Amino acid sequence: MGPPDRDRKRIDRLPMLATVLGCLVAVLVVGAIGMLAWSKGVNIPREHPGNYFPSGAVSDFEQEWFGKHLFAMEEPVLGAPRADAARGVSELRVLVLPTWGHPAAVRYTFDKSATERRAIKLCGAGGYEPGEIGIDDTETLAPAESAALLASLDASGYWSMPAKDDVWGTDGSEVIIETVRDGERRVRVRWTPENETGPRGLAGFVAFYTDALKRGGVETGQKVVDPACRW
Repeated sequence: MGPPDRDRKRIDRLPMLATVLGCLVAVLVVGAIGMLAWSKGVNIPREHPGNYFPSGAVSDFEQEWFGKHLFAMEEPVLGAPRADAARGVSELRVLVLPTWGHPAAVRYTFDKSATERRAIKLCGAGGYEPGEIGIDDTETLAPAESAALLASLDASGYWSMPAKDDVWGTDGSEVIIETVRDGERRVRVRWTPENETGPRGLAGFVAFYTDALKRGGVETGQKVVDPACRW
């Protein structure tokens, strides 16, 4: 003899109730894992945006190498249209990849009312493996500091630099400066600008990028002090 109808209805609902509860538990578990990963500075996998640089701006090898580090830094591709973009230079990024030392970057986003700076340093010990994020700091610059930054960029010789120079080597550092000015993207790459700085006309370039890293608190020679870093 089967159970009364009311009991049968209650029993019929049990599988659906179990499914709903299972989904809720799964959502809570995933959320807890995400919060734990965030709290420990672990990068949750995300979709790679593809090429970070315009076609022809860098070599295919550099496109992959530089892009791998920018992806690890959770950096965007520059040049996306923005309604609040400032006239003139709207975005600026300095990326430094040392053979020995932590990869670092500073990105400036200029809008009509303020300038935001994000400074990042990876835990990697140099070479081609980025490592995890060890320093990630974002702040808003005072108008005077923003104006001084752009004046320093103008004085660095960046706007008149040729796309390439013929100096390269195996050990040293790659310095990449990207800008978006009036919607136009520009990329300049120099291997170890401190090498033959005078003959290469890079004194202003070196002064600009080293000061940008210093002000962002991510100088390449400074070791990352972070328990999450393995190096």
